[in-house]
Amino acid sequence: MLKINSFYLLDESYSGSSRAVSKAARTLVGFGPYTKKTVLIVGDMTEQGVKIEDRHLNMGHFLSALPIDYLITVGHYAKYIAQGAALIKTKSKKIISVDNVNELLVTLEEILKPNMAISVKSLGNVVFHRIKSLLEKL
Repeated sequence: MLKINSFYLLDESYSGSSRAVSKAARTLVGFGPYTKKTVLIVGDMTEQGVKIEDRHLNMGHFLSALPIDYLITVGHYAKYIAQGAALIKTKSKKIISVDNVNELLVTLEEILKPNMAISVKSLGNVVFHRIKSLLEKL
């Protein structure tokens, strides 16, 4: 975890298994009482096998029940996470799906407000450091 200006940035960027994604989400929820908003950024999960779209949909369904303010998905299969999260309608959660890192950074610039907790999951170190650089400039 890094504290950058008024942001908490959780580096969960390495492992992209479904178990690791759910753990990162639950960790982020723990920051809820101490921040104004929480943001979970998640990429394609790395588990191989059949029904990969279903696994991503199921993860989205799981995430929809958590009190996370923004869910941002990045990548082809991660779109299924967004679709799964949208199955349970809620006014408090914003679900955004982008195709690539450049779109992610533009989206972040639009939604970032002071005192947010942001968790980056299964996107790798390069993306994490680009997000970190963005926060340092604010």
